[in-house]
Amino acid sequence: MITLGGLALQKTTKPDTSTLMLVMQMNTIGLSIIYAEFERAKWHYDHPGWRSKTSSDSLAFIQGTGLDICLETYGLMYDADHLREVFFSMVGDHERMP
Repeated sequence: MITLGGLALQKTTKPDTSTLMLVMQMNTIGLSIIYAEFERAKWHYDHPGWRSKTSSDSLAFIQGTGLDICLETYGLMYDADHLREVFFSMVGDHERMP
């Protein structure tokens, strides 16, 4: 038994963190996918004279249901419409804002 400032602390067994680790891994994967799609879609606006299929696909992912599906699949509690609104506001495309 360890005492700390008059409080007795007992050594406990190591908690099972396997479920927590799985949730953290899924969140990391989901956020990485979404971050990459936003970065690629940003190219669409950063380089207006140069259009790549990748940036167009990423823009379609954000505008369409891909973002919603990704958030739901990975259990991320973000509002897809708000993410779209912030993205289009930041790149200056106010016509595409939801």
